[in-house]
Amino acid sequence: MVLVHESATAVVDPAGGRAEGQVCPALLERPDREGRDPLFHLVVLSLGLLLRHQGWFPLHAAALAREGRGVLLPGRSGQGKTTIALSLLRHGWAALSDDTVLLRATGNGVRAHAFRRPLCVDPGAANRFPELDGPGWPASLSDASKWQVDVDRLYPGQSKSTSTPRLLVLPTIADAPTSRIEPIGAKPALEQLLTQSAFFLSSRPEVADRHLSVLRRLVDQTRTHRLHSGRDVLNEPHTAHALLAPLLTGGPAPDAVSG
Repeated sequence: MVLVHESATAVVDPAGGRAEGQVCPALLERPDREGRDPLFHLVVLSLGLLLRHQGWFPLHAAALAREGRGVLLPGRSGQGKTTIALSLLRHGWAALSDDTVLLRATGNGVRAHAFRRPLCVDPGAANRFPELDGPGWPASLSDASKWQVDVDRLYPGQSKSTSTPRLLVLPTIADAPTSRIEPIGAKPALEQLLTQSAFFLSSRPEVADRHLSVLRRLVDQTRTHRLHSGRDVLNEPHTAHALLAPLLTGGPAPDAVSG
């Protein structure tokens, strides 16, 4: 597979486990941050394409955990994943990522692993999460207009490398004063997982079959819901915790797999 940007090119050979690229020198020499974004994305995408052939499957999702149980929130950008992650961190949850995780099948179920660990946060979020203001966060590598927030610096001890998801929540923005959550079936959950990992689906049948098997197992091991995030998620940051925490009680035993 060839990934092309006007200033850089990457040639990815997943079967051979190798990626090579060419980068315009100006992309590395510019003093501002703006020009680094395409290079960052080429590296991340190339790595994701290589990893899928080793049984590690990227998913565009936020991932958090509480009391040994994990929750995944797969969704496109702009659906409130980072806001929900910050809200849950405030209530003692641990965070793997607000953007991308790697899924891997094990004998005990599908595990989620942190891939892009720092949170990518809009500076405007400090208006509702004042704990963000002050540390002088660096610009995010993926989007120079946002902050790269270190979870352990913001909430010491609340980052996590891996967890076993027990809850799958599809986030959406609702034009409503209050939020609500509803159970959904396996089909819409699987469709969303496919949508948020579509770029990494392989044309090689054996790899595609393993990928699809991991997604199906993930749906089977989780409770599946849709979260309609109203304005209270922003104005009352305890809302996400109040809606999601009860859904993690009961069900399978807490995660006991070492990571």
